[in-house]
Formats: sequence, structure tokens, C-alpha cells
Amino acid sequence: MLNLELVQGRYENFGAPEEHYGFASVGVEHEGWHLTYGSVFQDASGDYLEGGYGFEVKGWELGLSAIWSSAELSTNNGRSDNALVFSIGRTFTLAP
Repeated sequence: MLNLELVQGRYENFGAPEEHYGFASVGVEHEGWHLTYGSVFQDASGDYLEGGYGFEVKGWELGLSAIWSSAELSTNNGRSDNALVFSIGRTFTLAP
């Protein structure tokens, strides 16, 4: 499956002038594997790359992703950053 996303918006910047942002991403998914590239543009900028795998065990959704972000999106003193994310979830309904 191929995923495309494009978002544009603006936000009040804590008393500073209003800023505008854009976000675009493209991703692919196949048999539990996923890979996504995203980019922030306009008044902010930066890129990230995420890859991972997800699967289901007895109704529970488990996942593992590795994420690399450019220095512009990082909170790591202006250096690029990496993260390893484990996820667990379960889908349910509240009404019959």
C-alpha cells in the first residue's frame, strides 16, 4: 500500500508572529513492514525517516519502529536524532 499525505497550517507562536507550516510524507506498507519519509517546510523545516514492522498476537497489535530525524527537527542540541519505538495496542468497541 502507498500512502501520501500533505498538510498545511498555521499556529500562534507564543506571542511571536504567527508561523505557517507544511508537512508532506510518502510511505509504503507491505506484509507488516512500513517505511515513511516525511518533510516539514515553510517557516519550519526538517526531515525524518521511519521504518518498522508490526504484527498481531491474540488480538494485540505489536510494533517496532526506528526513526531518524534531521537536526532541524531534533531536540538533541542541533544534531540529528534517532529513536527506537516499541508499541502495543488493542482495538475494541464500547457498544455492541
